[in-house]
Amino acid sequence: MHNAGGLVGLGARLVCPARFAQNSMITTINASQEGPLRQLFLRLQPLPVASYNLGTELDRPHDHDRTCANRSMGERDHKGLCLQDSPLGVRYADKVSVFPAGVNVAATFNRDLIQKRGAALGAEFKGKGVHVALGPAVNIARVPAAGRNWEGFGADPYLSGEAAYETVIGIQSQGVQACAKHYINNEQEHFRETSSSNVDDSNMKSTFLPS
Repeated sequence: MHNAGGLVGLGARLVCPARFAQNSMITTINASQEGPLRQLFLRLQPLPVASYNLGTELDRPHDHDRTCANRSMGERDHKGLCLQDSPLGVRYADKVSVFPAGVNVAATFNRDLIQKRGAALGAEFKGKGVHVALGPAVNIARVPAAGRNWEGFGADPYLSGEAAYETVIGIQSQGVQACAKHYINNEQEHFRETSSSNVDDSNMKSTFLPS
């Protein structure tokens, strides 16, 4: 349920290892099974939460109130990746810009301007130490009262796709990875995690996918 111009950004949900280890799908695997699955399972040793070096305690599946959704694993010589919102600028940080909304820049029909906006976004993400910028957002505004339509580039699939493309090029020109989101059927906030978005094949191919 996430959209982008030709690029599909798959958001990674960071899950606490302790919770992950309690997942019944994992803990109920029969260790007596033969084969590669058994060998892989025996090698999986969840790291204790205490081993993660964070500016903020992260013992919940969703912890949004922090500048960077990263985890440091010093003992494994891996500093982690910093993924951060938003399509309009760096979230939860000071001394950053609030850039024009996606729907506004799309209304200019100016590829060069849209790409320059992306580059400016990328530069600020880079300056704050972010590796992956969680944007652009590119839903097609199917539901007028969705609440977040302004983050994307409007209801025209072609315009939305082209604007997303230029934005991604701009962001990534600064050495930051863009993660396009809201691709396909993420068209409302109300009950977005419990409702079912049903689209026929024709509309999916002609309207949602091109955007």
